[in-house]
Amino acid sequence: MATVLLLRHGETDWNRDRLVQGWAPVALNERGREQAGAAGTHLAATYEIDSVVASDLQRTRETATLVGESGVRAEPTFDRDWRERGFGVLQGLGYESVFGDHPEYDVASGNADALKARPENGESLLDVRDRVLRGWDSVLGRVRVDRSTGSNALDDRSDSEDDRTATGDDDGGDGHEAESDETVLVVTHGGPIYVLLAHIEGISIPEMFGREHQANCAINEIGVDAANSDTDADAAPDVEIVRRNDTSYRE
Repeated sequence: MATVLLLRHGETDWNRDRLVQGWAPVALNERGREQAGAAGTHLAATYEIDSVVASDLQRTRETATLVGESGVRAEPTFDRDWRERGFGVLQGLGYESVFGDHPEYDVASGNADALKARPENGESLLDVRDRVLRGWDSVLGRVRVDRSTGSNALDDRSDSEDDRTATGDDDGGDGHEAESDETVLVVTHGGPIYVLLAHIEGISIPEMFGREHQANCAINEIGVDAANSDTDADAAPDVEIVRRNDTSYRE
């Protein structure tokens, strides 16, 4: 059984002041740095993390660095697919202003049309979903070893301009994929976590946004069982949410 850990970044002043961050280069504040250090200490003590993937935005880069300094020794690679939603011209405005004055973007209200709404110079939630699921497929490739080639499932993909990388171990060759016990940490943002959890649970994105708020440096653990690939090379692995939105390690 492989494990994927989703970690939201530490707090920023924009989080505290409830401003829409999008792709803004916002640094962690003191509390956020403390959260990231505590998360790193807990993760290092609880899991054997083999690789780290992080959004390339400043707040996730800082979080990944502090997690590493606190004991998680794997060097992070950075992938734009795990970025927060791009809010374009709405970036820097307050949440109440964006979602109160512009209800067309308020997906938490259950408005399905909000999935398609795209701010000027920004992204729709459907855009975000597409790239997050691409990033998820890339992570799954890290934990599923193609035994017919003796390489990771992504080794044959060309390097992208997003600096996405993949690693894997040679596991022989009997024409099937082997189950892996690899543990991958993904340092990302609230939006991508909601989108991915909705995908895994098979519920709508509006439903997920309406029911849950991911805390800063909350941990989500996903178990990935690729055993069914032994009989069907094209089968998706079984995934299970083991732990979600967990900050109890700070108590």
